[in-house]
Amino acid sequence: MAESILVQSPKDGLSALRRLREAARLSQRRHAAAAGIEQSQLSRIEAARDIRLSTFLSLAQTLGYEVRLVPRPAMSADNAAEETLAELVARALREHQATAFWSTPTDLPLAEMAEVAVARLRKYGGRKGWFLAADISRQLEILHAD
Repeated sequence: MAESILVQSPKDGLSALRRLREAARLSQRRHAAAAGIEQSQLSRIEAARDIRLSTFLSLAQTLGYEVRLVPRPAMSADNAAEETLAELVARALREHQATAFWSTPTDLPLAEMAEVAVARLRKYGGRKGWFLAADISRQLEILHAD
């Protein structure tokens, strides 16, 4: 029986498809033909570009997989706010690494890292940084409201 694969983002899904194709020892050309698409389209898909759901389903099916939607475990409001805060801080680090976070330690507790992110984004992040800082500040307020 094939293993189940948890996909939590579009990029995860596209990476999984590529790994499964390679594990099945299929060339892009053969996999694309089986799914009814061009090899160049499969190449773009595997490069983590956008994909239609119908194409994703077809590619998964040709590898012997089906796609299922399963409910996520219930999440408390605190956990949801903390998860959102973590995603925002990760986004800040990704998008503003060169301008605002060149020497920031990343092993700080989440709330402390968020405070640093807000300060650095306001100082060095430009207009986009200000908006992201505001989003992070809102999430901090939600967490501290409890």
